[in-house]
Amino acid sequence: MKKLIILRHAKSSWDNPELRDINRPLTNKGKRRTQLIADYMIANKIIPEFIASSPAVRAFETAKIVAMGFDLKTDEIRIDPELYFVDVEKYFHAVFAAPDKCNSMLIVGHNPMITEFCNSFLKDWIDNLPTSGLCVISSKADKWNEISIAEYTVEHLVFPKKLEQL
Repeated sequence: MKKLIILRHAKSSWDNPELRDINRPLTNKGKRRTQLIADYMIANKIIPEFIASSPAVRAFETAKIVAMGFDLKTDEIRIDPELYFVDVEKYFHAVFAAPDKCNSMLIVGHNPMITEFCNSFLKDWIDNLPTSGLCVISSKADKWNEISIAEYTVEHLVFPKKLEQL
């Protein structure tokens, strides 16, 4: 059994127009909403053993917030350049490259591809996985490279705005 945790990076800052896109940091609202998602993950025992993140500052900062919630070492987050504005196939490649000894992985990326990747598993497609949006897939796959062909269920589809309303 493999658990795939899909997370869109948190809301990022546009305050500095001279900053390259890859270097944009998180806003305070983004940090707060990601902490809500991390708390939700903890409460629901959605525990990543392995994390792959886009190299963008906003994605890596999002991954670090979640990692710290589980006392995972942030220096063990795998930075995957292929998760920065690429096609959905690269997201599958990142999952297939995860160590099979890990049974749960978190992947942090960007729209529009993270939504398209998420929709690869959803029966009722979504138009947009919002910033800090979470989708959790449980698969009967024994190896990560089997996840796209194995039987699976969508366990959680969580939008942080809804958690703020609780």
